[in-house]
Amino acid sequence: MNEELKLKFSIPEKIYLKARVKLILRTGTTQFAIVILSIFSAYIGYKSFSGINFSTQDKTMNGVELIIIFPVAIILGAYRVYGSGKQVYRENKSKFQNLTFIINQDGVESIGEVSSTKLKWSNFKCFLNSKDIIFLFISEKNAQLFPKEVLNENEIEQLLELFHKNNILEMKK
Repeated sequence: MNEELKLKFSIPEKIYLKARVKLILRTGTTQFAIVILSIFSAYIGYKSFSGINFSTQDKTMNGVELIIIFPVAIILGAYRVYGSGKQVYRENKSKFQNLTFIINQDGVESIGEVSSTKLKWSNFKCFLNSKDIIFLFISEKNAQLFPKEVLNENEIEQLLELFHKNNILEMKK
């Protein structure tokens, strides 16, 4: 049986940014944690060296400050990830435009304006079928994106079927 699925689409910026945030929060939390720790450390440094009162009590964080600073650090960290993703997308926009995927029993071939790749099924680790994106993972932090908004139901069904037939495990959400 020689099943082949040919998909042509561009990855919109909003889908790329959403996927980037999901990947970092799901698998690449190191970058996110570094941003949060940097913000947290800056606040503690500011509080410690503000020069108003150097008593031990003023140099430590109380519960209210902790409750306020932690969510702020998370929001700023997410904003940083989102902002750097915008820059990456805009600097490499041609990599996300006019893509063609040929998916068959041999693997996945990706043809774009800038580059082309052909990977066998053994190169893929797993896939994740989220609400609006299908991720096909090459590694823990590297995935091919299939935005559901640019695919019809039949294409989505065929794509998932090909993943299952070629023993690509589905990652739990």
